[in-house]
Amino acid sequence: MRGSLVCLLIHLAAAVSWGLPWSGDATSCVRFEEATVDADGPNTENDLASAEAKIADFLEATPTNGKFHVQGWRWHTMSLVREADRLNKLATKLLEKSSSDEAHSLEKEVDYVVGFNMKGLHKIERDLFFPWVRKKMELSIKNPDFAKAFSTVMDQLEGDRQTMETLGMSLAEITRMAADSDNPSNVRMDAYDAVASMSATLAKYGRAMLEREDKFLVPAVANIVPESEQKSFNNKVIRNLGVFDSRVHLVGMHEAVWQLDKESERKLFDETIPSIPRKMIPRWKRLLYEPAIGKLNDL
Repeated sequence: MRGSLVCLLIHLAAAVSWGLPWSGDATSCVRFEEATVDADGPNTENDLASAEAKIADFLEATPTNGKFHVQGWRWHTMSLVREADRLNKLATKLLEKSSSDEAHSLEKEVDYVVGFNMKGLHKIERDLFFPWVRKKMELSIKNPDFAKAFSTVMDQLEGDRQTMETLGMSLAEITRMAADSDNPSNVRMDAYDAVASMSATLAKYGRAMLEREDKFLVPAVANIVPESEQKSFNNKVIRNLGVFDSRVHLVGMHEAVWQLDKESERKLFDETIPSIPRKMIPRWKRLLYEPAIGKLNDL
């Protein structure tokens, strides 16, 4: 078992570094040894830096007149980063303990962070938001250099999202090792250590994506897409998430925004979210959100 865990961790590191698809199971060890990869991935650092510089020039030459209204997507990303950070703290704390009850609890938290929070965010990004942004850029930006630059940045964001999905699958796999009381204590401790490391990496990728999106996508969408169309897209996102899930996600967004302790972001939240859902947040937090996140409540 110890060898299987080490194998999983080694090949996870390769998957994250090289951008390979990986199922997160032990049989991946064999497949990885047969694979060949391009370590630079689809975009080199120079490609990305050049693209971002071009977008900065584009944004400077076309000052933003409108507002960005797809704030729920930003706040959802903030929520995922916050929960991944808290998962890291929980796993680090549990490194000092190894009871089966606590191991099972960790499995619940990983399921919330990865199976609910990140899954919901990535569903929106993969199926709705990223394709929508690409289409708007293609239709609105006529300069081929600028269009290519935006495409390069979108490719990077897609790649980062896929890397986060790989990390999420691996987190779920390794958490099951930590939760298995039949495993030796040292194997379970290694699993806790891996969960702590992976959740920290998950948060790091989320922060990097949010920074890039705030810097380039938000002002571009605000400038290119009419506000009425953005608001219509927002409604489509809510329908896609579902009423029940949207309530839990809204609480997570609220908690992330308030943790920032940034008055302008709090004001934006209050202005964006209708009054009735805002008033329901304390109730939904108590009845829906807190039971779902388990021991993350304690951090």
